[in-house]
Amino acid sequence: MSIDQPFRSIPGQEEESSSDTSEEETNGDSDYESDPDTITLSAREEALRRLEQEIKEQPSSTSAWLSLLQHSLSGVSSSRKDSGTTRPEITVSVLLRAMKAHPDNLQSPILRLKLLKAGEDIWDDSKMEAEWESALKAVKHPDVWMEWFDWRLRKCPQGVEGCVHDVHRVRKSGLVGLGDYEADVLNLRLFWRSAILFKQAGNV
Repeated sequence: MSIDQPFRSIPGQEEESSSDTSEEETNGDSDYESDPDTITLSAREEALRRLEQEIKEQPSSTSAWLSLLQHSLSGVSSSRKDSGTTRPEITVSVLLRAMKAHPDNLQSPILRLKLLKAGEDIWDDSKMEAEWESALKAVKHPDVWMEWFDWRLRKCPQGVEGCVHDVHRVRKSGLVGLGDYEADVLNLRLFWRSAILFKQAGNV
């Protein structure tokens, strides 16, 4: 071959080289493609940062705390073996923060009830009793009294007689500070639950 003859690639080498280059470019592009899991995680983290800022500016915002709780729980898969305790623990952690963040949160029925519902899965009976008593003193709302009564029915430590005593307590203390309409609704709900209780006990 003459020195002046243009260099020619070995047959097949050019195609192989081109193929390798295309593959590298393809692999390189794939490295930059966004993983769906990464997108979800980033979006969740951004939402959490935004909510934390909102809570810092408005610590008494019930909706902000509920959104923070929802986003915090979204990172826990229900298929995890420990999700049965992890979710209540996260709920309690977030809502206890809310209770400490602003005194108005101590009087929020929905925050209190969510805290108590989650706490029932991880607290012992004495802790639950103390938390319920604290809620009943701080929150003057019929929903709190009825949820307490339902909790007592589930426990029913003294049978039907003990629950009858609880009915009297609700009527004596739960109606204090309520308007006429709220008081009527509470009485009606209490009557209905009591009727079911006595029927289940075979007294009707």
